[in-house]
Amino acid sequence: MSTIKLIEEPNEVYFKTTTNYKLEVDGRPLTICIEEDSNESMLHYIDEDGNTFTDTPDWILEMGEDDWGDLIFERTLYEAGISSLPVGEEIFTEDE
Repeated sequence: MSTIKLIEEPNEVYFKTTTNYKLEVDGRPLTICIEEDSNESMLHYIDEDGNTFTDTPDWILEMGEDDWGDLIFERTLYEAGISSLPVGEEIFTEDE
């Protein structure tokens, strides 16, 4: 018989999560999926049929970009902390 003993607290070196968010943007329904790992985050859009795509819908693009070329919509989600946003709470974009 062998003995196995944990001798140190675990050290997470890599993680990956995928989270879907059902949103309403200016009255329009939108589902997004944020895929995150230890290195980056990627936002996907999900249509009514459940198809996932990375191309940003035109009506989201129309919200504009900030001075660094990032989409205002996406920046607002990350700055607001979408992962901890309570259901029903509204956040607002800032015009550049």
